[in-house]
Amino acid sequence: MKFTFLLTTGTITSKKVNKGGGYMIPSQQILKLAKDNNGVITTAMIANAGLPRGSLKYLSDRGILERVARGVYTLPEVWEDEFVNIQCRYKRGIYSLDTALFLCDLTDRTPANFHMFFPSTYNLTNPKREGILCKGMKEPLYG
Repeated sequence: MKFTFLLTTGTITSKKVNKGGGYMIPSQQILKLAKDNNGVITTAMIANAGLPRGSLKYLSDRGILERVARGVYTLPEVWEDEFVNIQCRYKRGIYSLDTALFLCDLTDRTPANFHMFFPSTYNLTNPKREGILCKGMKEPLYG
């Protein structure tokens, strides 16, 4: 417990301040966001919350978070789900073909490769580099 002294209009008043009262440090906020999001947190979520991105590296270096992909982090106790990780990285992508059948429980075979559709104007270089079989689709059909 601390006391702060304020000087106002010539009189000194004291105010009791509880340490940590209602304020969470960025690391705690990041962990709370991750728990609220099923153990997954992205750099985009951190930026939208106005938190420093360096906190992710800090938490990752200490083993509190695990970096599973570029921009995607999980809590250590959470099972890594490749479908979620890919969807977090490529938000404009839509799972298709064998991958969509698997996600909808219409087949019992796990897809060997991920299939995704993207808008025709989307740059497919990065998804293809990761081994995703992707196709561009015209905007009216994509929507």
